[in-house]
Amino acid sequence: MLTPQRGFAVLMDYWLAEWMGRMWLRARPSLRDSWSDMPSTCHALAVGEVVSAAETWRAQEFALRVWARFAIVVLLPAFLIIAVAAAVRPGQDGRNVAAAIVGILGTLMIVGLAQMGLLRYRADRTRRYLTAAGSQAAGEPLPDDADGRPRRYDFWVMLIITIAVCAILWFASGRSPQTSLTP
Repeated sequence: MLTPQRGFAVLMDYWLAEWMGRMWLRARPSLRDSWSDMPSTCHALAVGEVVSAAETWRAQEFALRVWARFAIVVLLPAFLIIAVAAAVRPGQDGRNVAAAIVGILGTLMIVGLAQMGLLRYRADRTRRYLTAAGSQAAGEPLPDDADGRPRRYDFWVMLIITIAVCAILWFASGRSPQTSLTP
């Protein structure tokens, strides 16, 4: 992994988790006691700083919780958008606009769920490493070949896969024959 001294690479999933996590902790003050240091740890992971295996695991757990909340929160405006679109533009145009916006929000939700799934995989592998290696490994960084080690391509692979799947679904839904209830 590149460090700030050798180059600059950002792990987008942790960089975004840092940003969204700070907002989440501002909105939920009761969580600050247990998670207050995690946005800065996510930032350290995002920019390639050396982080202990135990802190990497905590940051992964925090990041997957942040991505899970993102996936839930991003879809909440969909219900309001459907109501507003129906009131402002009744008929097929309003339904088309509402469907497009809800589809975009649904795609963002699926991206968040995909990131959460990959982070769960990485966190489980880090936890297994910590369990197998014992307490002496908790203060050391993860080895380069550890399955739980964050990778630069994780975010981008999941993003491309989810957008490709959503694009195929969007294309297929637009190509399906339209059925009418009136004869």
